[in-house]
Amino acid sequence: MKLKDRGFFLITVLVVFLSVPSLLKSQITITIPNRNGTRGATVEVPVQIQGISVGDSVLAYQMTIWFDSSILQAVGANSQGTMTEFWGETYVGPKTDTVRVGAFTTNEPGTRLVPDAGILVKLEFLVIGEIGTSTQIRIVDKKIFNKDGEMTVANTTDGLLTVTAGSTVTAVDITLHPDWNLASFPIIADNNTIPDVFDNLQIERVISYFFGEGAKSWDKQRYDLGFYNDLQSLDGIHGYWVLSYSSVQEIWHISGNTITSTTPIPFYSGWNLVGYLPQTDYSIAHAFQSLDTLYSRVLKYEGGGVGYTTWDRLRENLGYYNDLQRLFPNFGYWVMMDSARTLEYPSGGLQSSKLIAKYYHSTVNQDSIIITPWVCDFYGRQEDILSEGDTVEAFDSDGILCGRTLVVSGSMFTVHVYGDDPSTTEIDEGSVNGDTVQFKINGNSAIVINGNNIWTDKGSEYVELSLESSEVFNHQMSVQPQSVSILQNFPNPFNARTNISYKVNLPCHVTMNIYDATGKMVRELMANRFQTPGQYRIQWDGRSGEGNRVSSGVYVCRIQAGKIRYSIKMVLLF
Repeated sequence: MKLKDRGFFLITVLVVFLSVPSLLKSQITITIPNRNGTRGATVEVPVQIQGISVGDSVLAYQMTIWFDSSILQAVGANSQGTMTEFWGETYVGPKTDTVRVGAFTTNEPGTRLVPDAGILVKLEFLVIGEIGTSTQIRIVDKKIFNKDGEMTVANTTDGLLTVTAGSTVTAVDITLHPDWNLASFPIIADNNTIPDVFDNLQIERVISYFFGEGAKSWDKQRYDLGFYNDLQSLDGIHGYWVLSYSSVQEIWHISGNTITSTTPIPFYSGWNLVGYLPQTDYSIAHAFQSLDTLYSRVLKYEGGGVGYTTWDRLRENLGYYNDLQRLFPNFGYWVMMDSARTLEYPSGGLQSSKLIAKYYHSTVNQDSIIITPWVCDFYGRQEDILSEGDTVEAFDSDGILCGRTLVVSGSMFTVHVYGDDPSTTEIDEGSVNGDTVQFKINGNSAIVINGNNIWTDKGSEYVELSLESSEVFNHQMSVQPQSVSILQNFPNPFNARTNISYKVNLPCHVTMNIYDATGKMVRELMANRFQTPGQYRIQWDGRSGEGNRVSSGVYVCRIQAGKIRYSIKMVLLF
């Protein structure tokens, strides 16, 4: 073939090749490299992509990756390159031993996500397995997209992570009281399976809570009989309910590899049961600074007859009493989140906090009250009838005493009202969800004239009391039909609008207003409207009375009919 003819042939082949886009597609491979991980430390594992052609651009990806959760605990995922938005749930830790990650770019399609052999995402794991053990980190599902649609992934290469010895070894001693304890420890124990980590202690039950799955538990009777327990080991970053059947205090000695205090801990919208990693106490604001203002409630439980202390953002913003101000090592904490965020405890710098001079929760006499892991707070401030040092007591609808507190300066009170333990059917310890709570002040009967006295687990409700000293205390008094009641809005949290349902039990005039977290009214939904008995629903579009969009945050919807007033909290997110 002549040179001129050969050149024409090559040009013709190239034109044909360029006219068929599929021929230009590269053989894409996704690879997870092998890694060693130090026990007690976090390890970063990249997910790499190879074979992206120069003229191509990955605009989105989503993948599910499996690992052995007895060796690793997923604690984070960070997209790389030009990814600007997360796609779907970015982290699903304890659920079926998988982590799911995804992201997309809002840049122009011509902008490349990553160069060839670049990194799509970096996964973060806390290494909890025994030294020398290993686990595959395996890609079980993957989707990669460019501007033309889904791309074909030709090959995937799984990685292997092997546990190596940790450099820092430590030990802690935790006091376990008879009955319930809520504990945590910043340690990967030498052997973290439950029978070994508790050694010869008299432990009846261990419970933790995992987002997406709910409670997981270990029960000694199930264990002794050879039945299945879905909680097998302790990972050090969760909080744990521990039920002791010992009649005296016992010391729980735990030794192993230290978990770094700045280890990331994923939080989800709703309740999270979390361990405390710092070795010193911090104010709540300092400890949770990485969560911004996305947390709204924090609960601490202490055995030995102390019970709950709690912090609530709405109470804080409105100037009411919170008896929890600092977090301490070796306790577990319930944290309510308005949306997902990763917690990283600060590495140092002890911060001062706003402290209330007297902590009556630790000195008030709790005799005759059975303290359980279930609680609902009722709070208020009434200078007309309350003075510092007065006693406020709470009773369930059967007349069982289930809460007691002392009034603090400013005539404020927060009474922790304990709930019934469903496992002890022969004992009535206190309230259940939907129960009507009744109150006494210094032994005299009081009625609720404003607020909500319905018990819900981990709830926080405002109540305004009125003394009825001439009346004999009757536990049926407060269960008489009220003129109006309100249900939780739906959806909650909400974006564009939310529905608020309420019930009118007796003919009455109804007023409904929206307030922000400072107590300022932002919208009047209904003003003194006469309504007959029935079910009603009203909608709020997240706008003020002037028609302006209000900012994201916690808002209170208050409904009032005569002296009866109820409130619900609503979360607006943009």
